[in-house]
Amino acid sequence: MLLGQNLGSQEWSPIFVSYAQNFEDVALWRALKHVRNGLYVDLGAQHPVQDSVTRAFYERGWRGVHVEPVAVYADLLRADRPDETVIQKAIGAEAGTMTLYVFADSGLSSLIAESAEAGAVTLKRTAEAVDVSVITLDQLLAPYEGRDIHFMKIDIEGAEKAALSGWSPARFRPWIILVEATKPNSTEPNHHDWEPLILAGDYEFAYFDGLNRFYVAKEHPELLDPIRRPPSVFDNFTQHRVFKLEQALARERNRVRLLPEAFLTRLGRKLRRVIKGGAS
Repeated sequence: MLLGQNLGSQEWSPIFVSYAQNFEDVALWRALKHVRNGLYVDLGAQHPVQDSVTRAFYERGWRGVHVEPVAVYADLLRADRPDETVIQKAIGAEAGTMTLYVFADSGLSSLIAESAEAGAVTLKRTAEAVDVSVITLDQLLAPYEGRDIHFMKIDIEGAEKAALSGWSPARFRPWIILVEATKPNSTEPNHHDWEPLILAGDYEFAYFDGLNRFYVAKEHPELLDPIRRPPSVFDNFTQHRVFKLEQALARERNRVRLLPEAFLTRLGRKLRRVIKGGAS
């Protein structure tokens, strides 16, 4: 983060504050920090802050499109990001209606019955089946044809192949595509089913971070090296939860410093009496 950058309701910070669960935003920012007011597309956006890959970019003036079929999270996105586009639909190989298996308060909701069954085992509860509207990736991106899409994130719990099947890479070319590449809540790879669709679109595999696979459009080879390096101390970043705790600690220290000296003296005497009484 640039020195003097304002984090909205947060205090000013000289470091990059990462919100993403696996530091995906750190790698993306390293590659794309030269872009001003960029555009992103987030498939499976879920929460606007918690584990968000786009939040740090939003705070730096970027804007984008969020696809989130779960009503609770779509509403949270609209409330938190009123100046962005939120599409409360799912992405599939063709337009229509499908069943979405929804796990409340979880990121494991899925269009795929097998993924929902695995989610039920993990969460020890069953999903609620709801009908959702489905559009293709081409339909989603049509309003942005001819514009630079700087990155597209795909995290849709097993429905990656269907979504990519409805994409025309010759028309819509995000500079970077990152896709969750393991089966939901597992380390087992699942990219073999859908990766050929990306590679056939003139993209080059760049990096696997243990959870996501990153791909770079071949017309942007300058982005390969920045993406291929894992997040490190040289990225000068911290996690959002750590940043918030440090802010709270700093506020408490300031509050204590502002307490009247006489009050602190009386408090110290009381504490000594309590300690002495406990010792006796």
